[in-house]
Amino acid sequence: MRPTTRPHISRARALGGAAMVCAALAVAVAPASGSPRLRKPAPPALPACPDAGRAVVDVPDGIDGFRVFVDAARPGAATDVTVLAEGSDRTLRAFGPGVFGLELDEPLRGERVQVALEPVLDASSSACIARIELLRGGAVVGTARIR
Repeated sequence: MRPTTRPHISRARALGGAAMVCAALAVAVAPASGSPRLRKPAPPALPACPDAGRAVVDVPDGIDGFRVFVDAARPGAATDVTVLAEGSDRTLRAFGPGVFGLELDEPLRGERVQVALEPVLDASSSACIARIELLRGGAVVGTARIR
């Protein structure tokens, strides 16, 4: 027999202990869902936007154009913006981020203008309309925000 200064540990016991340490570390760094697989990052969330809505805006003497400001839109998203005044209406489809405008050949007369957001039924989702500016002679005479 050989004298030893360290206690003898069998190779199987040493490997078993190392496996337990590795398993404990794996549990400590595993995702909360319990699945060690990597997931795709979630797409950035769009702000909450109404699919439909109406607003009434008082203007001095009708409008001859309007601009629609879209904050965000997913591919395939669209929203119809309709402006109504005294029995006449005009519709513009907003389908992506940016500014969309419509200049009218003949003004819509009236001191009260209704602005309506309407869903596009064959679109994947709604475009996020931030505001609608009503124009007269190129100047902003009213603003509608539908939330």
